[in-house]
Amino acid sequence: MDMPIKFDTLAYAKKLEEAGLPQQQAEAQSLALRDALAESTVTPGDLVLLKTDVVARIEMLRSEMQAQIEKLRGDLQGQIAKLRDDLQAQIEKLHDDLQGQIEKLRSDLQGQIEKLRSDLQGQIEKVRSDLQGQIEKVRSDLQGQIEKVRSDLQGQIDELKAHMNIRFNILYMLTGLALVLHGVTLGVLFKILSRLP
Repeated sequence: MDMPIKFDTLAYAKKLEEAGLPQQQAEAQSLALRDALAESTVTPGDLVLLKTDVVARIEMLRSEMQAQIEKLRGDLQGQIAKLRDDLQAQIEKLHDDLQGQIEKLRSDLQGQIEKLRSDLQGQIEKVRSDLQGQIEKVRSDLQGQIEKVRSDLQGQIDELKAHMNIRFNILYMLTGLALVLHGVTLGVLFKILSRLP
């Protein structure tokens, strides 16, 4: 069963005339277009066949696309696995390289630290020795000065003692002389008193 296409030839011809075409030419074009459309009508059987063909093509395309997707998935998974392995190998190599560099740096720094420690220890020992020498020199100088002061003071003390001994001796003598004079004076007084009536 044909499915007619609705086409108003009269309205179409009028529009062509309004656009400036002569009436005969507008009618001829509208009739030619009607005939062309009549020949290109589609039957329901044609539509069913077309639908079946389109569905089959869609299914075939879906199967092909599914196969391509699966192949692409497999390829990508393989590439991802290879990339993962490559990256893992690069990471491990980088880790080993960095570990080696870290160990070398640690060893270099440890050597520098030991050298610096040794240098500083030597400088500390030199400063200690210099200071010890200076301390000993100051101690010796001070000891000498102390001994000189002690000797000077001892001399002054001995001189003072001698001077004091001389004074005490003079004092003893004067005291003795005073006692003798008192004794003589008392003796003279007793004699005078004994002669008195």
